Amino acid sequence: MKWVCLMANMTIPGMGSIFAKRYGVGAIQAVGSLIGFALFGYCIIEFYDAMKAYSDSMEGEPEDMVAAFKGISGKIKGPLIYGAVGVLSLKITWIWAQVTTAQVFKAEKKAEVDELEVAKNEYESALESLRKDGNKDNRIQALKAGRHYADIARNKYGGRGRAIFDEVALQNDLSAYGGTEGDASE
Repeated sequence: MKWVCLMANMTIPGMGSIFAKRYGVGAIQAVGSLIGFALFGYCIIEFYDAMKAYSDSMEGEPEDMVAAFKGISGKIKGPLIYGAVGVLSLKITWIWAQVTTAQVFKAEKKAEVDELEVAKNEYESALESLRKDGNKDNRIQALKAGRHYADIARNKYGGRGRAIFDEVALQNDLSAYGGTEGDASE
């Protein structure tokens, strides 16, 4: 989800924020960016129309660009101001959208760490129950909790490198806490 947020905010500021379920902020960013695009587009269209009108009035006389800009300066001042406001609006919304994207990335990373911490605590609790009472149900519960913890650890790192612990470490823990040899068939 965070990558969708990033790419959408790079395209149209605010859309990625909306995808990340930050509706209020995203709506303001999207409206601001659309207004910025519209103002900048208006400036471009007016500039093109002014240049075309000036070109048509020259009747084939070649002139340099400086003379052309002087010729249209009266018509284009207003649209240039609108264009500058549009560009400023786009810059502000793009920066704001990227700050929102960074917040989404940070929140997802914290959630991953929290999920890993919860799984680790559940596993350690199951091992403690196994140590107190080494029955089959506690052993199965510890095995399930350990596998869940290992899966989350692997997913957190996206398959890159070695997980924090694996089946061998899990069996070693079960053996140490349960006082019997680990049996992978459980």
